[in-house]
Amino acid sequence: SQLRRQQPPPAPSLRRQQQQQQTSSMSGVVVPPPAPPVALSSSSSSPSYTNVDVKNLNELFDEEGRLKPYDGEMLERVFDGKWGAIASRAVDALPLVAWFARVNLNFPRRTEEQNAIELREVLEGLGPTFVKIGQALALRPDVVGSETYIQQLQKLQDSVGTFPNDKALEIIKQDLKVDKVEDIFDFGPDGPTPIAAASIGQVYRARLRS
Repeated sequence: SQLRRQQPPPAPSLRRQQQQQQTSSMSGVVVPPPAPPVALSSSSSSPSYTNVDVKNLNELFDEEGRLKPYDGEMLERVFDGKWGAIASRAVDALPLVAWFARVNLNFPRRTEEQNAIELREVLEGLGPTFVKIGQALALRPDVVGSETYIQQLQKLQDSVGTFPNDKALEIIKQDLKVDKVEDIFDFGPDGPTPIAAASIGQVYRARLRS
């Protein structure tokens, strides 16, 4: 007999969202976050690329500025010998190292809930890769071993911070090749308002005008 690999069930918060979307007559517009800046400088606001000068970084992106599919050889070619970029990313991860040290030393003394909240905030601040790690851990109570931590990590599945609406609408315009998003979608009286956000995008609720 053939063995079938079973996928773990979605977290409760995500399951409720899926059920609401299935029963709703409104369309969900999922917008990926803006791509990292191709031309890097010291003024970059991205925590993963701040003050990093990586030659040939453009090779990672397509003509529309989106990341290309994963290619190990390409990444090795782009980042080979770029110790500055590697060191910068390691520095970005220092808040996570500091969190581990603080929790293990129990100094300053904090409750388990405070530690769990801080871990969620640290992972969210480190960007999509670490948010994905948190999402995976949220589905593994056998690994985490704490319901308090699970509850906080589950928030990374649909309740992370959002990016500005004007950037989201610009992405929709580029993807749909339209001049004005409102000509296609009716976002309601309150305008475009994110109803959920995770590591690689945020969701808007809207009605198609046609």
